[in-house]
Amino acid sequence: MPTRRRKKSPDRPHTPKRLTPEQEDAEREAAFAAIRALFCQVAQPWCSCPRAYCRRHHCCIAEAGPGPCLKRRWPLLTPAEQKQAHSAVIDGGAQRVRPRTHTEWSLRRFPPSNFVH
Repeated sequence: MPTRRRKKSPDRPHTPKRLTPEQEDAEREAAFAAIRALFCQVAQPWCSCPRAYCRRHHCCIAEAGPGPCLKRRWPLLTPAEQKQAHSAVIDGGAQRVRPRTHTEWSLRRFPPSNFVH
């Protein structure tokens, strides 16, 4: 008895196999922003932030971009805490957020110095 092939669902979007350089750059920047946000959740940079807004709301104003809060807080962490924060980011933080793209998945495994400075 021959096997039947399933038809592709029309709901499934057509994705090209390769991205244009502009799309790759945009995907990389989105991944960097997501990783910085995870580092902000894990490292809690608002603890040492001089801005009252950050301390009051328990969040960094510049989570999406390279914020001064994270730059200021990262050197204050011990190497063990830095390693623990990096492993927590690889796992997706406290909520275990899955990476949106393969680029984000691979960039999460790079050393934290690429994202916090």
